[in-house]
Amino acid sequence: MIRLCVWLLTAGWMISAAFAGNFKVFYPATHTGWVLETPSGKVYVIDPGIADEFYDTAPKHGTGIGTYLKQRGIKTVEAVVISHPHSDHFAAAAQLFRDFRVRELIDTGFNPRTNKFGGYNAEFWKAFEKSGAKHRVGLRAGATLAWDPELTVKVLGPKTPFWTYAESGKDAERYYNQNSLVLWVRHGSVSYLFTGDITQPAQNFLRTHYPAEIKDTAILGIPHHGKYYLQEDFARLVGSAHPAVRIGIASLSHTKKGPKADRVPVWRRDGLTIFTGDNHNDITVTSNGGNALTLETSKPSGAKTFQVIPVTASGR
Repeated sequence: MIRLCVWLLTAGWMISAAFAGNFKVFYPATHTGWVLETPSGKVYVIDPGIADEFYDTAPKHGTGIGTYLKQRGIKTVEAVVISHPHSDHFAAAAQLFRDFRVRELIDTGFNPRTNKFGGYNAEFWKAFEKSGAKHRVGLRAGATLAWDPELTVKVLGPKTPFWTYAESGKDAERYYNQNSLVLWVRHGSVSYLFTGDITQPAQNFLRTHYPAEIKDTAILGIPHHGKYYLQEDFARLVGSAHPAVRIGIASLSHTKKGPKADRVPVWRRDGLTIFTGDNHNDITVTSNGGNALTLETSKPSGAKTFQVIPVTASGR
């Protein structure tokens, strides 16, 4: 990848040398999902996505998560996190379990072994059980994860008890989406928010229960890939502690059902700088443990370094 970089002032960049390592977040151009590489070298996968896109490669769509892991020489994944059991988020996990050593499966436990409105399929369970991975189930808002000494990892959703079918508008899709596992990760001064497919009530829950974390978010995985569900008060709050760096990442291929489905323009109108897998192919965000992050895209090939500067002294 050719890098066209806009670097920080030399003094600011030298500060990063005091930190032990970088935190790298990869978003594939294929459909959905994230790979997190921690400063200590551990690897976590969130929502590995659709089965037939796990090894997708350019020029068709870009680098799939499985291809990325192999290109990086990664053989062990500490945990695969499934935000909610809809197939576009979990189906590729079966291939992940078969082709890589996965130590743990992490999820909320929301209706995983039934198929009334969704749920893991038999192939998923067969691959998981054969892998020998542990299963950490039942994560809810308020929990924390000890993934790396340099990271703060908080679970912000779903609430306890789960959102009900009635609270979800008696809509099968929203019932699952609203109960997505939501993770907030902070590295140095840079915060990331991974939202799964949360709908408006769940977005409002984050806004009212975790305003400091939402304000402090520099990189947002836009809920439901940028499609359908948007709570505008939440959209305006994201990253407002440092408005110069308010970045949203989405998959436009998931919004192509007409203007009523596509909410990406509204996120943009509410102040986020939007990057999409469709327009930029693979997206990699790297934070240095201080206040700098570099966002790289493979199409067009380039990189830009941002500096998180809070509005107030604490940024919260």
